[in-house]
Amino acid sequence: MDTADSRVKVSELPLPRNRYCEKSFYEAINHSTRTSNPGWKTHQLIMVKHLQISGRVQGVGFRYHAIKAARELGVTGWVRNRYDGSVEAMVQGAPEAVDAMIAWARRGPPGAVVTDVRIAEGSGEFLEFGTLPTE
Repeated sequence: MDTADSRVKVSELPLPRNRYCEKSFYEAINHSTRTSNPGWKTHQLIMVKHLQISGRVQGVGFRYHAIKAARELGVTGWVRNRYDGSVEAMVQGAPEAVDAMIAWARRGPPGAVVTDVRIAEGSGEFLEFGTLPTE
């Protein structure tokens, strides 16, 4: 008997149809990679954008609220104050989530007065969203 013919390739196995199984499957991926990035769940393209936010953006809780917004949107990356008074961020995630984070950055938290958000292509891979030291 030829055992090679009776083997099943992993790629031929059906995907889980049960929502509980799918959730567990994606939770396992997110846990093992320590990410909540929505691209892992939706198999969407991941994009990275670098943001330079100007205005009255320091001393108003901008970084704290940016972390909260990023976690709610499921994006990863970082945020930090700059010595010139601006705030800088790197945002990674599904295009819709990154766009939503950019829209949030244009408004900022209560008390902030955002006058400009410069957007450029970013780089890097991030496991979570956090702060970096002032630069």
